[in-house]
Amino acid sequence: MTQLATTTDPVARSNLWSARWFYDFALLGAPAGEDFCIEMLDNPTVAESPQTRAFVELTRVFVGPTTRLPAQQIDDDPSEQDLSDYVFLGLALAERHMSHGDLAQAWDVSDRAQKHTRSSMAVSWMRQTQHRSLAFQGDLEGARDSALALLDRAERLDHGAVRLITHGSLAFSYAYMAQLAHFEKHLAVCREARPQTVHDEGSQVLAAYGLHALGRHSEAADLMLRAAGGATLHRLQYVDRPYAYEMLTNAAIADGDLVAATLWAEKCATLDGPPVVTAAVQRTQSSLLTALGLHEESARAAQSAWVSSESSGGLVDAARALVMAAAARGHAGDARDAHESLRWVVSFIQASGAHAIRGSMAEKMRELGISERLRGRGWDALTLREQEVAMLAATGLTSSAIAAELYVSESTVKAHLRAVYAVLGVESRIVLAQRYHPARAPGERPAIAKLLTSRQVEVADLVAAGNRNSAIAAKLAISTKTVEKHLGDIYAKLGIRSRAALAARWS
Repeated sequence: MTQLATTTDPVARSNLWSARWFYDFALLGAPAGEDFCIEMLDNPTVAESPQTRAFVELTRVFVGPTTRLPAQQIDDDPSEQDLSDYVFLGLALAERHMSHGDLAQAWDVSDRAQKHTRSSMAVSWMRQTQHRSLAFQGDLEGARDSALALLDRAERLDHGAVRLITHGSLAFSYAYMAQLAHFEKHLAVCREARPQTVHDEGSQVLAAYGLHALGRHSEAADLMLRAAGGATLHRLQYVDRPYAYEMLTNAAIADGDLVAATLWAEKCATLDGPPVVTAAVQRTQSSLLTALGLHEESARAAQSAWVSSESSGGLVDAARALVMAAAARGHAGDARDAHESLRWVVSFIQASGAHAIRGSMAEKMRELGISERLRGRGWDALTLREQEVAMLAATGLTSSAIAAELYVSESTVKAHLRAVYAVLGVESRIVLAQRYHPARAPGERPAIAKLLTSRQVEVADLVAAGNRNSAIAAKLAISTKTVEKHLGDIYAKLGIRSRAALAARWS
C-alpha cells in the first residue's frame, strides 16, 4: 500500500489499485470491497477509469440493493473499444446479467469480451461465466463439456480459483443429470475448500445447489451455511441469498421443524430484486405453504415462480417450480391440472437430461397417490412416461436406445410401448411414427434434435449435408478429434452406429 501512495506512473497506479481491490473484495468480503470502491470513487486520479467502473459494478452485484455505491454506466451493448480498453468491463456486465437472470446476454457478453484480452486468467473467468449460464438455462451437457474443458485449461495454466469454482459448476451439472459418481467426485473437492475467498464460497454454493436438487436437504443446508459464513449469509452474493433461504427452509421442513422453516421463509420474503430473486422467494413461500397445508396458495406461488424463471431463461428453476405447482394442485385435489403442469417439465427433462428433476417429480406423484394415467382419449390418455417413450419411438429410436435415454430397462420400454399401442390403437412403430411424427417443413430439424446439445446439432446438420469430419472441423473451428467425440456421443444418444443412419434420421 506504500507503493499505492507513492507511485505516479498511471499504469502502475492502475495495477496497484486493481490488486488492492482484489485483496479487499476476494479475501475480506464484499463489504470491504465496497469500502475500497468508495475510496476509489473519491480519488480523482482513478475515479473515472474503466477498471474503477468495473470494480464498482461487480461489487454492487454482490452487495445487492443495500449498496452504498452509485450505479455505473456500462452499456448493455458495449463498444469493441470499451471491451478492449479494459476487459473487466465485460466481466462486470456479464455478472450484472447473471445476477438479473439474463443468462443468454451474460453468455454473449462473455463471448465478445474474451476476444479482446490477452489475459489468460480473464479468458478463464469469462468461460466460467459461460458454462454457468448454460447450466442454468438447462443445457446441462453443454455446460458439462465446457466446464471439463475449462478445468483442463485451469490446471494447465495454474488458475487455482477458476479450477475450484469449476468443480462447483460440474457438481451442479452432474447432480441435475443424476450422474452421481461424477457428482460425488466434484462435491468432495468443493467440501475440502476452506471458505476464505469468494471463489471458495462460490464453489460450495454451486455444490449445495446440486445437493438440493438431489433432495439431500440437510447436507445442502449445512454446506450453504458454511459457504455463507453462518446464518447471516453475509459472505453470499445477494442473488444467492434467496436460494440459501430456500435450502434452509426445505431442510427445516424435512426435519419437521415448521417453526424454523417459517423463520427462514420470513427472512427470504424480505428480499427484493430481479426475476431470479423473485422466483426463489416465491418457491420458498410455496414450500412453506405446502408444509402448512395451504395447497391452493402454494400452487399460486409456485406458478408465479415458474413465470418469473421462464421469462428470464432460467429453465432449470422453471422446471422445479412447475413440479412444485403440480404437487400443490395434487394435494388440493386437482390431479388433472397437476398432470398438465408436468407436461412442460417432461419435455424439458427430455431435452436437457435433468434426470434429478424427474426423480423429484416421480416422488411427489407417489406421495400424492396420483395415478399417472390421465383421463381422456388418444394421446392425452397416456401417462407422462408413456408419452416420452412414444415420442422417442416415433423418431425411430430402438428400444435399447430409449432405455438408455430414460435410464430404465429395455423390458420396461417394451411394456410401455405395448400400452401405447393399445391406447392409441396402433400396431407398430411405423404407424406410430406416421401419426405422431409428421413430415417436417423444409429446413426444420427433426424432433430428435432436442436430445442433442447445440454443438451436436451443428455437427449432425453438417453430417446430414454430406460433410466429412475434416470439413466439419474447419467449418466449426474445432479439431477433427472433437468432431469424432461429438459423433460418438450422437450415435450413443440416438442408438445408431453410422453416418448413414444419422443422415437418414436427420432427413
